[in-house]
Amino acid sequence: MTLTALLMVSLLGVTSVLIDGGAGFSARRQMQNAADAASLAGARALDQARFSAADPSLVDATARSVAQSNKADPNQVTCQVTDGNGTPIASCADTGIWMLNTAADGVLVTTAVTVPSTFAKAIKGGDLTARATATAGIRTVVGGDAPFMLCANSLKGGDSPSILLQDPITGGWYINPLAVGHTYNIHGPQVPDCGAGSNSFKGLANGPFVLPQWIPDSPGVRA
Repeated sequence: MTLTALLMVSLLGVTSVLIDGGAGFSARRQMQNAADAASLAGARALDQARFSAADPSLVDATARSVAQSNKADPNQVTCQVTDGNGTPIASCADTGIWMLNTAADGVLVTTAVTVPSTFAKAIKGGDLTARATATAGIRTVVGGDAPFMLCANSLKGGDSPSILLQDPITGGWYINPLAVGHTYNIHGPQVPDCGAGSNSFKGLANGPFVLPQWIPDSPGVRA
């Protein structure tokens, strides 16, 4: 009888590792996905709050909403604004602190969910908590090839600053700071090709838009 009892305990232990451990591993992957998505969404909201006068409270609200939509326990989600080194500055909810800190350019999110164990409880084990963290930051746009082209004129056909300027020494292109705040029309194939040698692109994003801002749209050939 003693040997049978020992074998049963051992069998329960192995089963616990296989079943409960597998559930915990799956939950851990889900929490990493939740943390990744939430930190990216929070960083975008942080960028809009710092540079586009958006509501700073949306940083915390957005990160938490995205984490929860990815199955994280809302009571176990934390959100912190960080500097460029990933060092926390303040909670995302403490907007009065990080909005005054020019080094605030990242969002650190921790997600967690508690998974009830099945077989582990039979050998006096407990539930499993899967936890993950992720950090996303605001970074300056760098030069490089891109799968799109913008052809923009001023709203009423008048003179307006060019969106892009070319460095006469390096030949590289950069955003014209004088273009920020102006209103532009984004055109389709019915207008000149902006010197690009082709006018086959489509202007399907409704406008006008005042730069800088995020323009939500669908993937594909758009302008």
